[in-house]
Amino acid sequence: MLRYFLNKIGLLVLSILAVIIAISLIVYKAPVDPASLQFGQRTDPEALNKLRQQYFLDRPYYIQVLKYLEDISPVQIAHSNDNRLKEYQYATLFQLKHQRLILKWPYLRKSYVSGESVSNLIREAFPSTLLLGAAALVFAFVVGMILGILAALFRNTGIDQSILSVSTLFYSVPSYISAIIFALIFGYYLRDYTGLPIQGSVFGLDDFGNEITDWSKLILPSIALGIRPIAMICQMTRASLIEALNEPYILTARAYGIKKF
Repeated sequence: MLRYFLNKIGLLVLSILAVIIAISLIVYKAPVDPASLQFGQRTDPEALNKLRQQYFLDRPYYIQVLKYLEDISPVQIAHSNDNRLKEYQYATLFQLKHQRLILKWPYLRKSYVSGESVSNLIREAFPSTLLLGAAALVFAFVVGMILGILAALFRNTGIDQSILSVSTLFYSVPSYISAIIFALIFGYYLRDYTGLPIQGSVFGLDDFGNEITDWSKLILPSIALGIRPIAMICQMTRASLIEALNEPYILTARAYGIKKF
């Protein structure tokens, strides 16, 4: 069991490293200067150079990746004159001359566009994201289980084949494509009938600055995000129910005349 969890943790770390390397390479090779995104048209060469030096954008690609890995690492060996220490929330474990071993919160840096802390951006978006994920999961489970039960009860019939075909189609469509389709159909063309908005956050402010919660803005995103897992849940439910229906006690019950429905 311990070996299983260690393997999973190792795969997780490797996946994170692969994503970091891939995204860093895209930023490094992109024709747009990341530092200039924060200043827009009012570009100050001195401020640009300062920002490039702060995030090591003037250094080779491998240096940029290594420095970012240092920022997100909870344990780091840092030089006492390292300017990044001002941004860290850390505690010094051991210090020797100009080097120190520190324990810190992972530093995700600041947005190139707004200059705001990435940690704050994640913290602000987390409640809405958690709510959306939970709603999409509930939708996928309910619809997937209902379709799976119907497919198992009417197995090898037109209903079964139709459900499997539709659920497989749902799984093959990326979430962002289904989001666009649902937004256009139900949030734009049929808005007069559905009353569903095409965009917007569940949590917002009214005209007087009071906090409001508009649950209707959660419907279309939940469906678009939850429509892909329906196929997997449907097929798992169907297979499990068919296996259960073939158990000896079920067959015995049918032999005694108990009806299927």
